[in-house]
Amino acid sequence: MKIVHLNSSECHGGAARAALRIHSGLIECDIASKIVVKNKVIPDEPICSTNNPFVKFYNLATNKIDNVPVCISARNRLGKFSIGWIGNSINKSYIADADIINVHWITDGFLSINQLAKIDKPIVWVLHDMWPFTGGCHYDNFCGKFSSTCGRCPVLNSNSKFDLSYWNQKRKIKILGSLKIHVVAVSGWIARKARESSLFGRHNITVIPNCVDTTVFKPIDKKVSRKAWNLPEKKKLILFGAVNATVDKRKGYEHLKCATDLLREKGLNDFELVIFGRSSTDEPLNVRTKIHDVGFVKDDVSLACLYSAADVMVVPSLQEAFGLTALEALSCGTPVVCFKDTGVEDIVEHRETGYIARAFDEEDLAIGIVWGLEKNYNQQGGWNKSSVRAKEKFETKIIAKKYIELYESILYD
Repeated sequence: MKIVHLNSSECHGGAARAALRIHSGLIECDIASKIVVKNKVIPDEPICSTNNPFVKFYNLATNKIDNVPVCISARNRLGKFSIGWIGNSINKSYIADADIINVHWITDGFLSINQLAKIDKPIVWVLHDMWPFTGGCHYDNFCGKFSSTCGRCPVLNSNSKFDLSYWNQKRKIKILGSLKIHVVAVSGWIARKARESSLFGRHNITVIPNCVDTTVFKPIDKKVSRKAWNLPEKKKLILFGAVNATVDKRKGYEHLKCATDLLREKGLNDFELVIFGRSSTDEPLNVRTKIHDVGFVKDDVSLACLYSAADVMVVPSLQEAFGLTALEALSCGTPVVCFKDTGVEDIVEHRETGYIARAFDEEDLAIGIVWGLEKNYNQQGGWNKSSVRAKEKFETKIIAKKYIELYESILYD
């Protein structure tokens, strides 16, 4: 069996990291697997990309070109929006011998919807966000119009019924509606959204979570990890982070800020915040709590060390397909606090490996933070239950075998 994964990047973003881990798990299970991306960064992985300088330049340009209609129609958009009308012509030799094409995150000018439809192979499409079944938004900001007809898109900040989201959704349905696509949802939450959609509502949807490398993401001695990151040894530390952690409103930083303010009002002051994923150009943080801003963390070993340094990880996303940082933190023995009604609740076991607060309730989020701090603070050296559960349910080889079962059902049933 030969599998080819398609993803815009092999290392930037949660979808890229998830795809790379699935690919590694398949190889570990003796399945021939390779990844095709726009421009290769990791030299030693079996990842395919062009070496032609002109094509490399074109690959970089397609991201800008694909975004032109969005920039023209919506200069004040409230989230990421992609059209998928232009892309790169994938070298046919990369996919010629593939039995299955496993599609992940293909926007930013990597692969257009038309090009995807022309692939004459069985397609498995993994939903890392909502984009595959919306009119262009990656998360719909709770509008729900993807279930019928997009238009008046809140992400585009549009009042027009026939805006870009309307026409792009119509285009997607026309091109992809008749294709037999095998849909994989990384959580129950994103599966429910896909089943509600006008595009994937009639498709069979299989739920397979993302995985974690438990040989890398494992508990590290708290004193050692805090010393490595130059963090205070005796303070209680709350960790929060993601790409564009405090800029992307969907990630819920404002809710975390309000929850920590509530804790201070109740006289709980012996904690500090650790934030990763912020750019140096982001606006200064206006918060009463002391913050350790560590910026982007580029390698998994350093990230595992950071998770281990924290007493609790807070993932207060308002909409989230999965929540890879939550899984990585749990695998490192750090309890996770999240909101209900997101993909993160598939990872967390309430009051066992973390705390699931009522949806967007900041007081309940604060209660969960206290619960997590006390749970970890009373068990120095890492909270073994969460790391054991991560290994039992989300270890790379376990998830790879679920994909193999799906592939075999497609090819042989």
